[in-house]
Amino acid sequence: MHADGSGGWRSETTGQGGQAIAGVFIAGADDRSTEVVHRILLSHPACVQAPSLTFLSEPGGLADLLQRRTTLNAFVARMRDHWYPSSPELRRECPPDRLEAVLDRFEQDWSTHHRKSARFLVGGVLGKRVADSPHVYWLNASPAHARVAHGLHAVLRDARLILVVPGVTARQLPAAPRGHRHFVRLDRLLDRTHDDEYRALIEFLDIADHGQARHALAAEFERA
Repeated sequence: MHADGSGGWRSETTGQGGQAIAGVFIAGADDRSTEVVHRILLSHPACVQAPSLTFLSEPGGLADLLQRRTTLNAFVARMRDHWYPSSPELRRECPPDRLEAVLDRFEQDWSTHHRKSARFLVGGVLGKRVADSPHVYWLNASPAHARVAHGLHAVLRDARLILVVPGVTARQLPAAPRGHRHFVRLDRLLDRTHDDEYRALIEFLDIADHGQARHALAAEFERA
């Protein structure tokens, strides 16, 4: 997120050469399901770890604010008093003075530009390290993302959502816009005799198959 010439904010996160970096939210039925896919993708050279964004999907968070399940004042107060202080990585990426500037602008713009303001807020706290990365995707993993799957896409239009489940069908999972969601069955992903689930995941993100990611998958076979 960078200041523009009009005194506003630009929320796009771009890598070297101006290539857009999209967010990938990984959700799951439990911590293990989420973390397995997170570890595999994070080993891929096209992906980079983003700061924890628990304020997006926790109850009373940004996705709930967009759905009018909480108030602007309640959200901002919890951001200042809970989510920001409890996340060392978020504090490293977004110093206190920057957070206050971002929150002030967020509050000013909220009344007329809800979704745009929400994108500004996320872009503002991601930090320069992510913005300057040459990677294609930044990753954020939490089982809680499943609760607000559709709301996450409302915050970041180009974000992709990966929902990981032990082996149930997609019909039992939260909805998300087509083309931006992908379902991973963990039992199939960790099946040594097939690689269709792994290949489908890589194809969904439109990234080349890579030895490091396959090596990470092999490590998960040993963990299973």
